[in-house]
Amino acid sequence: MLKCWVPLVLLIFVAGCDPTVRSYNLAVKNDTVSPLTLNLAKDVPQHEALWASPEDIDEERVMVTPETELGIVVIPPGKTATRTGITGHFEHGAQAVLRIYRGKDLLQRELLAMKPGNDRADVILKPGNNRFVVRDYHGALSIEPVK
Repeated sequence: MLKCWVPLVLLIFVAGCDPTVRSYNLAVKNDTVSPLTLNLAKDVPQHEALWASPEDIDEERVMVTPETELGIVVIPPGKTATRTGITGHFEHGAQAVLRIYRGKDLLQRELLAMKPGNDRADVILKPGNNRFVVRDYHGALSIEPVK
């Protein structure tokens, strides 16, 4: 009898590990005096170009060509960037992250060197709508959710 259950249990386990597709809408207002660079990423290494972090590119998990659509955009001061219908495949426990860097035209090595702090903030995104205002607060980026 036990032999009959083993394949069924394995099938349930494997089916439960399939990545799920999640969708996000994003609006970010730059209420600082400097341009901001936004980067969509995941909190785990992965291969989807739209969600490629600088680390994913540096370690060649994502190959970048002129045709590659990366999840990077620059927002000038006072402007708002919006994007809807952003989708990705997420393994169990993986989260979507919005990395916000102070500056524009940042080189790959500059992005890699910037850790969360005064000039970089990371925000966990939730499936669905995500709206934020970015402000300067005592020399650091302050991210405020908007209802």
